Parts: sequence; structure tokens; C-alpha cells
Amino acid sequence: MNYFHERNIEDFLQAILEGKEPLITVEDGRDTVEIFSAIYRSTSEGRSIKWPMK
Repeated sequence: MNYFHERNIEDFLQAILEGKEPLITVEDGRDTVEIFSAIYRSTSEGRSIKWPMK
């Protein structure tokens, strides 16, 4: 698992140095967090959650 984190961090730092977009953007990360939040919320509340959440 650490391998993938290391690769993501390396890519992020390289993107900063080169002034380019990283392979995984902030938007990608935000979408991932929102998806998992919806899953957890759905499970805890026992109902469907619309995605994207508002």
C-alpha cells in the first residue's frame, strides 16, 4: 500500500516543480471522499443517498 502513496506523493511534488497538473487532481480526491461519505452515510442511516451530495 505504501508504494502507491509514495508514487502519488512523488507525482504531486513533480507536478509542482514542473508547473503541471498531477495525475490525481484535487477534484478527483474530493469526488472519492464524497463517494465514501455517501456510502458510510447510507449504511448508518439505512437509506439511499443521492450522489453527488449537496
